[in-house]
Amino acid sequence: MTAPTDPQQSRASRTRQRAPRYRLTFPGVVRSEWIKTVGLRSTWWTLGVAVVVMVAFAALVAVSLSMAGDDQGLSIGSFRMEAITVGLSFAQLAVAVLGALVVTGEFSTGSVRSTFAAVPGRTSVLLAKAVVLTALVAVTGLISTALAYAVGIPSFAGTSYSFDASDATTWRILLGVTLYLVTLGLFSLGVGAIMRNSTGAIFTLVAILFVLPMIVSIAGAFQATEWIATAGEYLPAAAGGQLLAATTAPDALTPWQGYGVLAAWTTAALVAGIGMTKRRDA
Repeated sequence: MTAPTDPQQSRASRTRQRAPRYRLTFPGVVRSEWIKTVGLRSTWWTLGVAVVVMVAFAALVAVSLSMAGDDQGLSIGSFRMEAITVGLSFAQLAVAVLGALVVTGEFSTGSVRSTFAAVPGRTSVLLAKAVVLTALVAVTGLISTALAYAVGIPSFAGTSYSFDASDATTWRILLGVTLYLVTLGLFSLGVGAIMRNSTGAIFTLVAILFVLPMIVSIAGAFQATEWIATAGEYLPAAAGGQLLAATTAPDALTPWQGYGVLAAWTTAALVAGIGMTKRRDA
């Protein structure tokens, strides 16, 4: 004699058997983070500000330099790349804010709990955020540099400057803008993962990128504190900025040494951020 079968139970069992089994993959996590990031207005505001600032300052400085001319003793050639990259000092803040918000935004709203529930491997989440941020900032950096060049270089018409496409230094600086912004964005992401708070992370980044260099510059003016100026060369912004320098002092970091220091800061921030995210509760 067989026991009667519950029709609803049998139907549920068949449904479970037919249900497809989804496997969590890293590309899938990246796609999820991409959708979340590009769906935020703050993402487009910060990237838009970076582009506008770069182009606006390029136009302003290029016009000013071309109006000064060689007849006032100004070497236009020595300032040719500054006319394109001068806005980077302000654009980097927008990128830093975005890098922090990519992480802290979810902690602020509490939605990070859902993210970690869907992706238990928290390292994968942060690495996926890093991939998405890298793509967005890289495209923004390339567009900003191209537009700044298009706006700035024509202002030098009639001067002694001409763009030399075979100059390795010129291309290092042009492509270095994007490389610098991407690395800085990843550094900011690491700081955001450590702080887990938007206000705290942004305040910390402003202090590291702007306040500390100012303090170091003031303190380094005194002979007794020259060591502070030397240490200041190894701050993230100062070291990374060497990648964009047309010329460097004999005792200063070379462009790639400076970028190496920035990369070391970024690696340390990301490793610390990942470690603290894995240990702490969401």
